Amino acid sequence: MKNNELPHWLLQVNYEETNINNLANNQVPIKKVGTIKRKGFIDKTVKEIARRITEEYNAEKIARQPGLLQLINPRIKILSMLYLIIICNLVHSILSLVILNIWVLLVVKLSRIPLYFFIKRVWLVVLLFTGIVVFPSIFNFVRPGSPLIILMDFGHPFHLLVWDFPKEISITKEGIEGALMIITRVGASVSLAKLLAVTTRWNVLLKALRMIFVPQLFVQILEMTHRYIYLLVQTANDMFLAKKCRTIGRTSTKKQRGMIAGSMGSLWLKAYHLSEEIHTAMISRGYSGKMRIMQNLRINLKDWAWAVFVGVIGVLLFGGEKFFV
Repeated sequence: MKNNELPHWLLQVNYEETNINNLANNQVPIKKVGTIKRKGFIDKTVKEIARRITEEYNAEKIARQPGLLQLINPRIKILSMLYLIIICNLVHSILSLVILNIWVLLVVKLSRIPLYFFIKRVWLVVLLFTGIVVFPSIFNFVRPGSPLIILMDFGHPFHLLVWDFPKEISITKEGIEGALMIITRVGASVSLAKLLAVTTRWNVLLKALRMIFVPQLFVQILEMTHRYIYLLVQTANDMFLAKKCRTIGRTSTKKQRGMIAGSMGSLWLKAYHLSEEIHTAMISRGYSGKMRIMQNLRINLKDWAWAVFVGVIGVLLFGGEKFFV
């Protein structure tokens, strides 16, 4: 081996622990294909915390983009999204709700929000949780109706424990329509709320809430909660990262539970003492309960144009529902 070359065993990506003789002979047994080393709870925790911090950073970057909704006054934006959410819950046409969801995706694109990011954050959650909730309603023993697909035919009704079943189990037209109605309605409502949160910086959003007469105490609680969440997340990340750097080898399940309990207790004590220190620091710096930001929130022509446009969209969806039913 030349002086400027690395040993063969240092170039191996996957290798197992071996003895000194094997290292000296450049003979290191490679891990068998298909064997996967499971990550410990510390690695998983640090990875999840880092992912959350990255998401918050990316959301702040999106809110600063020169997109369509980022340029709209936050007060107009809040009221317009609230108006559309109300319209969404009053509409009883699946086609109207589908059109609203498509319109939201168009606004997402014009606001320079990555579609993959938005769909993953909204529709993956909606389909997973809402879909599970409404899934039983597509069957005739939950919601009777016109059968579309007959799954089982028993020939006669029967009783099982506390449930009465018809002679056949089928998927009904009314059940499918009801499930689609709920999924599209929840998807549209969550999409509008997410769109508002992603395109508005947090401090500006809080000031806008205060300017539309949301109680000051509620706004202050939101402000401090948001600040504390990410401060404590960063603290937890430092704790687990320090623990990972000081841990050699595997840790037993009993010790892992003890470390988790100790970390929770330490984090709670730190949060308690930090709350007193922050309150004292805020008072000493003249905090009077009012949030002050440099951005001017005056309403201009483009804000009124957006308000009129959203109003027309809502009227068309609600008034044109009879043509879609």
